[in-house]
Amino acid sequence: MPPYLKNENLNTVRKGRIFCLLLLTWLVANALTHIIILIATGKIYYQLPMMGLLGAEASISFLNFLLPVLVVWYFFKEPVSFPQTFGFKWAGLKILLWSIGGFAGFMLLSLAANWLFNNQIIQYGTAGMTGPVTRLDYLLYTLMLLIFPAFGEETMFRGFLQTRLTSLYGPITGILVPAVLFAVRHHPSDIYFGVVNDVTPAGWINRAVQLYLGAVIFGLVRHYARSTWASWIMHMIIILLILILGGFLNGVL
Repeated sequence: MPPYLKNENLNTVRKGRIFCLLLLTWLVANALTHIIILIATGKIYYQLPMMGLLGAEASISFLNFLLPVLVVWYFFKEPVSFPQTFGFKWAGLKILLWSIGGFAGFMLLSLAANWLFNNQIIQYGTAGMTGPVTRLDYLLYTLMLLIFPAFGEETMFRGFLQTRLTSLYGPITGILVPAVLFAVRHHPSDIYFGVVNDVTPAGWINRAVQLYLGAVIFGLVRHYARSTWASWIMHMIIILLILILGGFLNGVL
């Protein structure tokens, strides 16, 4: 158990302060890059050339990884160990089974949402990006998204937020609050690509259903596998599938 939770009678005020610290860490990590780019260029970063977009995504991923480490070390006065601190404990086949099971659950959710809303979705990819997008650009974009965002987001949302909120308030809060924050982190890109592609109301609803319920599946996988590796592997599989489909749909692959 983390040192800051050794006292079983941790009062409500103390819990509230810790919750606010967790929320502030999330807010800085997921908003700072957007704000800096908007001030510096007058654009949101999805409007930047491909290399600028890659750099912005990498910066957000880095902050999602770095800030939890700094908060644990400086504010909670804990030694940082990824297996213990952020739940990256490897348990072999169990991890893989939960990852595959979570991916299967997410795919069933996606198919059901597409059926309910007549397959109207928000299309991602190259639409609306400035400058030419080559196959090499897209492959670099795919590689970057596979390595950095999945690891950074899982460190922040399942490793950092879910671990501590579960310790403070129990598994329901520990799963649901990071799920909502995870979904909110993706709304800027949803809004941009949704507007660029003139998405219908059914498309917006479809995306919200898949995003929020999908985030809950990530939390469940991390909770029952007892490892952030499980949700990270699931995350990578989903990203890879989306990028391959997006590349073909946009004529890049």
